[in-house]
Amino acid sequence: PWSLHLSLDAMDMGLAGLAGSGEFLERIRVSAQGDAELHGQGGQAPALNGTVRFSRLSMTLDDYLIESEGASAVRIEGGSMELRPVAFAGPGTKLTASGVARAGDELDLALAGDVTHSLLRLLYREIEHGDGTASVSLSAAGGWNDPEISGELTLSNGQIKIKDVPQKFTSLNGTVSFDRESIVSQGVSGEVGGGTVTLSGSAKLTDASLQDFSAKAVIDNVTVRYPQGLTAVLGGSLFYDGDRSVQTLSGELAILKARYEKRVDWKSMLMDFRAGFTRKKEVETGWIGDTQLNLHFFGTESILFESNLGKIPIDADMLFHGTVKQPQVLGRLEAR
Repeated sequence: PWSLHLSLDAMDMGLAGLAGSGEFLERIRVSAQGDAELHGQGGQAPALNGTVRFSRLSMTLDDYLIESEGASAVRIEGGSMELRPVAFAGPGTKLTASGVARAGDELDLALAGDVTHSLLRLLYREIEHGDGTASVSLSAAGGWNDPEISGELTLSNGQIKIKDVPQKFTSLNGTVSFDRESIVSQGVSGEVGGGTVTLSGSAKLTDASLQDFSAKAVIDNVTVRYPQGLTAVLGGSLFYDGDRSVQTLSGELAILKARYEKRVDWKSMLMDFRAGFTRKKEVETGWIGDTQLNLHFFGTESILFESNLGKIPIDADMLFHGTVKQPQVLGRLEAR
């Protein structure tokens, strides 16, 4: 028989090296302060008993920190560890963790509460900014080295900004379910450009890294301002599919209303036209630049070309192929 008292003075450890940890868990560090009282019989796990008390417990993901509110404890009995409910708090975050585990055998852990949308910026590098709060529930159960991880994220009045996309998505509401291998959304709605977008789809993951995905966006009265001088209101459906190497954006969009206002200077226009044969202007499109296009735009009596030369109503029926970085345009424009 043996008895042991330990003092945990600013213990700091990373999760790298855990079975199946992957890149995501390698970014997490855990720090603790406290003490432990342990009793056992030789090296037999079933005979291990005691209590580990934490005066401070924290977890860091890159520069994002959450800490325990008050003291917490893990009770060890017969080799099984029970984490009594402990509350964690951080910027825009309040979570409660609890569960039981048997080292080297199995575990059953749960995490629930509210998190800030800014945490998405750390999980997905394509997200530039996040604001608002989301409710999250997460469970990990099964074998110690290969547990089943599942959960649900409920967005409420959120806001995100995606890199290389000029407009923000606001008033985000909906539910996203996920496990270790996939993310599924049946319908997340948001406002952008004065209209609404409803997203649904799924994605497959490996170690929290995106492998392939399929998504649908239903667009209703969304205003876009691109390229310079053009303001258009669009409606229709888009489909975005692919994997880490190839992505495709397809669909049909109706031009509900459009107005193109730009001053025409014949001398400058002729010089730009001539220069177009000798050089190509490089446009910075970021990560979305190599996305393959298969888009159909159409509009009847809804497009107005306005310049210092006059006003011209236009009908359009156009196809966009190629890539976002190097689009190819086919179709018909009719002016009266």
